[in-house]
Amino acid sequence: MIVSMHLRQNIVCLIAVVMLVTFAAVSAYAASSQTTGFQIVENGKPRAAIVIGKQAAETERHAALELTAYVKKMTGAKLQITSTESLPKDRNLGLILIGRPGTNPLVRRLAESKSVELSYNKPGLDGYIIKTVSSKDQPPTLVLGGSRDRGTLYAVYDLLARFAHVGFFWDAERIPRMKSFAVPSVSISERPFFRDRLILQPIVSNN
Repeated sequence: MIVSMHLRQNIVCLIAVVMLVTFAAVSAYAASSQTTGFQIVENGKPRAAIVIGKQAAETERHAALELTAYVKKMTGAKLQITSTESLPKDRNLGLILIGRPGTNPLVRRLAESKSVELSYNKPGLDGYIIKTVSSKDQPPTLVLGGSRDRGTLYAVYDLLARFAHVGFFWDAERIPRMKSFAVPSVSISERPFFRDRLILQPIVSNN
């Protein structure tokens, strides 16, 4: 069986999106029309940096790379990926925290202060959160975290689909072009209905 690299990438994207669509059980969304929310890119310039933990799992590192890749395709801006031990010196940059309390110390600090609710049991399974956090003693923060590593990757895909209108389709992707990309003030928590999900894939060959 020979599967082209392009088709293989489309299959991977489809699997991620189909799994994402099943996430509808526990959902909370809050948006404020009185604030511009979290600015990721403005006029083609990065306004945020991605922060992962030093002990980030491979899936979390992949999530950071995916977010960087799609933002660059959309806006032309390349977001910096750094660790919690080497935060950006530019205090005007917002922080996109990727990971969970067990792998990202900054996410753990927010969980301990009750600024975010994220643990193995909440939202649970492959659940994830997308939440903006603001305080006087730290830059604007956007948390993309999962109860498990895979949930963190789903948080990135949901962010792209929900707020940037990126489309993941069987035969291609839809990637809008924009100069600026911002997320409103949000608090989203999602988890799947089912513990086990079966994805049927077609057999593709050159015969």
